[in-house]
Amino acid sequence: MKVENAENVNYEIGLLSSVDKNQSTIFTTDELGRNVNVFVEGQSPYVFLEIKPYIKEDKIYDWQSQKKLTLLEIIKMYCKPSEMKNIFTLHNKLIIQIEDTYNLFSLKNIEDCERALHSIESYYRQKNRKDAIFVRDISTVHRKWIYDILVEKGFSKSKLYRQSTTFSKRK
Repeated sequence: MKVENAENVNYEIGLLSSVDKNQSTIFTTDELGRNVNVFVEGQSPYVFLEIKPYIKEDKIYDWQSQKKLTLLEIIKMYCKPSEMKNIFTLHNKLIIQIEDTYNLFSLKNIEDCERALHSIESYYRQKNRKDAIFVRDISTVHRKWIYDILVEKGFSKSKLYRQSTTFSKRK
């Protein structure tokens, strides 16, 4: 997850311990490159021993079931190895096409959609699967052609044109 509540996020996880004289101070680097001392605010008997990045998986909106699913759940539900499929992006939408069936998934923005497509490609390479063709959203002509097909299949043109689902920050 890179964006939450319309803000860029960076998750970290820390290991705490009770205060010991031999423990060194932990520093992290902020967005400007400055070293920042990491400590527990207030009167606390604890100090940080270690801080590491934490990866929190984002959920993707499934237009078919109207639920949010993880990428692995999408692969297991919609990418059966017995069927050849075309997996491509359209703005912030990930689309899995199997013959004349189109399954749409909305992500927060175009960047997240590209990351999701790359993650699926990596998964396919790791599992040595060869049952999909991956296509990036690259040309206006291709986009117009896909819009026409998806509108014909019953998808809302106004939702398809949308390039982001993340709006202003909520409180």
